Amino acid sequence: MISTEYTLPWIEHDVLLDLIRSHFGKAMQKVQVDRTNLSTDPTLNILRSFALNLTEAEIENAEQVVAITKTLQNAIGDFHQDVLGNVPGWRSMGRTDGVYDIESLKPVTLAGDKHVIAEVKMRYNTIKGSEKKNIWQDLEKQVRSRGKAGTLALLIEIIPQRKVAYDRPWKVSRTEPVEYVRHVDGVTGYYYVTGHPTALHDLFLTLPSLLIEAFPRESDYVRSAEDIARFVEGLCASALPALPFGYDPKILGHSSALELRQSTPQEVRLLRSEKSVQPSRSLPVTFL
Repeated sequence: MISTEYTLPWIEHDVLLDLIRSHFGKAMQKVQVDRTNLSTDPTLNILRSFALNLTEAEIENAEQVVAITKTLQNAIGDFHQDVLGNVPGWRSMGRTDGVYDIESLKPVTLAGDKHVIAEVKMRYNTIKGSEKKNIWQDLEKQVRSRGKAGTLALLIEIIPQRKVAYDRPWKVSRTEPVEYVRHVDGVTGYYYVTGHPTALHDLFLTLPSLLIEAFPRESDYVRSAEDIARFVEGLCASALPALPFGYDPKILGHSSALELRQSTPQEVRLLRSEKSVQPSRSLPVTFL
């Protein structure tokens, strides 16, 4: 069975478990219904069989996957916003269609000791082209109203277009990029919020065991802890950068991202200070 040991120091177990239940509860129920009430398209299935050499059973499984995927994707939309918003020192702005999704309650060390407001999107292409300018303008106005010297706005794209970490001014058509409105990948965004460089990877590694705990009747998962760890690590390696932008594990004497899970944010800052490491000039980040 999957290990039930909880290892995320930056969010409480019960808080994360409640978020999983609230975001995915209805989706899990709907998945069970969708699996037995599939509407088939003969033309599509003939083409699937021809193009992919699928059997009737394989086509039925494919239809179930498509139906379930759409249901779960809708549920994922706000999950990361609320996870990040429930990290100590942060809050989620809820579903009020406000200007941004989360904000820090105090200055953030990893953001140059500035208050941070952030919009959280699941993928790099979630925002329609026609909406980007309005979102950029709303974030820029928020920073100016609060004071550019003490505020930073971020667009956090959980899944980046490529497996490359980034933190750069957000360039939007018909706007002039500014240093205080930036976009970052999900690994970097989670690092800025939690202080843990492997926070997003660790969340994904913990998710299977929490799903079983949250929905014991909906799962017959029997994979070992080692098997599921390899599976999730493979998914992360195919979609995410290994470490946040500008972060070098060798500075801490680690040989891999996996080893970094044993380091605290305080150790990271102390070791960086001792080695007099300076971040890239393009970063608005101050490592202490």
